[in-house]
Formats: sequence, C-alpha cells, structure tokens
Amino acid sequence: MVAGLLVVLYLVTGYRLWGHDEFRGSLAFVEDIARHIGDDDIAIFPAREGLHLLELPLAQLEGRNVLEFYTLKPDRALLEKLLESWKGRYRDVFFVTNYKISLSGLFTRHVKDFELATEKYEYSYDRPPRGPEPFNLRFTLSKAVDLEDLAQRVPKLPALDVGGSDDLQVAWFHEKELEEDGTSFRWSQRVSSVFLPAVGAGSRTIVLRMAGPKEAEAPLHPIEATLDGRSLGTLSPTRGFEVYELSIPPEIGERPESTYSILTLTTKTWRPANDIPAASDIRDLGFRLDSVEVR
Repeated sequence: MVAGLLVVLYLVTGYRLWGHDEFRGSLAFVEDIARHIGDDDIAIFPAREGLHLLELPLAQLEGRNVLEFYTLKPDRALLEKLLESWKGRYRDVFFVTNYKISLSGLFTRHVKDFELATEKYEYSYDRPPRGPEPFNLRFTLSKAVDLEDLAQRVPKLPALDVGGSDDLQVAWFHEKELEEDGTSFRWSQRVSSVFLPAVGAGSRTIVLRMAGPKEAEAPLHPIEATLDGRSLGTLSPTRGFEVYELSIPPEIGERPESTYSILTLTTKTWRPANDIPAASDIRDLGFRLDSVEVR
C-alpha cells in the first residue's frame, strides 16, 4: 500500500514536469547568435541580468570565445585599453548588452536586437514550485569599432543627418524613425555617442537639432555633453525640435588639421509604457536627435 501511494504521488507530482521543456527554443536562439560571431571573434556578456545564461551554450555548443564582465558599469578607459591589446588576437569584439549597460559611450556599431520569449519552471525553496512561468530576454549585440579605420573610411563632412540613409557615425541610439513632417531622427539611450570626423582646423561650435519627447506625460531631462572627455555643458531640450550650440574647447578646435572626436551625450531615460496610458513601447528612451554639424 505504501509503495502504491508513493507511485501515485510520483505520478501526480511529476505529471506537470514530463511535458515541460525548460527554456524552450533557446538552443535555436543561441545558434542564431552564433551566426553573427566568427571563430576568431570574442563576445563579452554582462555578469548578471539573465544574459550570462547564454554564455555556456555559446561556448560549448557553438565553439565561440566568450568572456563575462565583472560589473554592469565597466570603465570606458579600461575597455579602450583592452581593445587595443586585443588587436591582432581577435578579429572583432562583440558586446551583449541591455538597457542597463551602455559601456559608458564606448563607440560601437549596432549588429542586431534579440528577444527570447520562453518559459522556465518556477524556483522555490519553502514549497513545491507551482509550474512554468514566462521568461524573457531582450538585448542588443554590438561590435567594437576601430576609430582610426573609421576615420579613414568616413568622409570629413561637417554635417551629419541622424536617421538618414548613411548615419554610420552614431552609437547607442535606437533605430531610425520618421516624424509626420518627414524629419528623420533617432532616440538616444542613457549614454549615446556621435563620431565627428571633422573637428579641428578652426572649428568653433557643434550645432545639434534635437528635441525631447513630444508627449505631455513624458518627462523632460537635461543632457550632459562631453567632447573627447571634456565637458561642453548642459542642454535642456523642449517638446519640439530646436537648434542648440555647444562651444568646442580651444585645445580641440584649434588643432592644425581636422581629425575625429567623439561627442558623448548623457541623459536620464523614460519608458513610454510606464508614463503614457495605453502605450506598449518598453524601450528606455532619452531624447530625439535629428542632426549634428561642426562649424
């Protein structure tokens, strides 16, 4: 009788598990990621945020080189030194990041946005788990850019149309969008960067056409601007697109020849789904940038 009761208990308790596939679809998902990363490349993952769960299958099943950040806020100067030391060792360096990680404005090129929607069994310690629960991973795969190589390939044009047909000079912005009046733009993230190939030889100002969110329910946040690590000041965007000017430090603008600089724009972000009724957009957005010009 005891044996029979144990069998019945086993059947009742285990029935829910027999048909469950933990992280269903994740292996095919890892294969899709691996198609973007070569054998001579390396991918760096954050230490937590659930994304580190992809490291082991990517390394063991797909044979890719992977490393893990110790912190969610890596130091940009140390990252740049690391990338310099890896030249000749790895062909490309990829970063797996989400909205909490922006690599402090390190200039990268967007590769692809990924989203895994699957299920995992509930974890519990003081009671039996109730059953499967939704599990979602949303992240961006980006690639480090060799700035010296980019400076040789990008024309030294003073103006950049952000959201235009060829705005490869921006990093850590969202996908291109279009206003009803035809204005093309990109939403910034918490820390976004713009590669400026024509700073120097008498450059005086950087002119930005930008705007905050147009919805009245959305907050307006100030923007801290730096050029090659030097502070340029704070901008306060409005709901509509306006032109803002930043003075270039003399030690940068008076270089005898024009060369590249990195404009870094830092702000607080907001999420439409949290601030606007009936909105479904869960992206973390900063401000809207239409164009950048060096004068």
